[in-house]
Amino acid sequence: MKPEWHWTNKPEPERREIIKKISVGWGKKPKTGKWLVCAICGERFYRKKCHLVRSKNHYCSPECHARSKKGRIPKNLEMARANSPIKHGEDNINWKGGVYIYPKEWTGSLHYNVWQRDKNKCQQCGKVGKKRSDLVVHHRDFTKHNCKIDNLQLLCRSCHMKIHWQYRKQLITGR
Repeated sequence: MKPEWHWTNKPEPERREIIKKISVGWGKKPKTGKWLVCAICGERFYRKKCHLVRSKNHYCSPECHARSKKGRIPKNLEMARANSPIKHGEDNINWKGGVYIYPKEWTGSLHYNVWQRDKNKCQQCGKVGKKRSDLVVHHRDFTKHNCKIDNLQLLCRSCHMKIHWQYRKQLITGR
């Protein structure tokens, strides 16, 4: 039980006044951020202090941010390209002497026939392809010009990568 002087024991109108006085400012935190002006469109916007600390450039919207980046080349682009593990042309680890062009026999109907024959399943692990990009038509003898239906099989992307990895490893090591 609360003592007689406690505010809950007072009459209704007096309690309401007390509650109004107590609850002023509840739920409101002081704003610590700043009002800024967008450098692209000139619109005024508010940013919290935590966002101001993270970056020196601030924009009112993602669209203005994108416009600020458009056409600008990063200062360290050439250095990044030089140090990148991804090389182009002959320096690339997947280089095989140039562009391979598939023969005229390599058509959509040939793909369709392989899919029909293999019943939309990977011939290694049995995975069923839910969409067209899940499975790939693979040349068993690794020559793209041999497009006979007996030389083609349907594989999931994982099994296809494993087979090619093993083939390349075999070529390099000779085992």
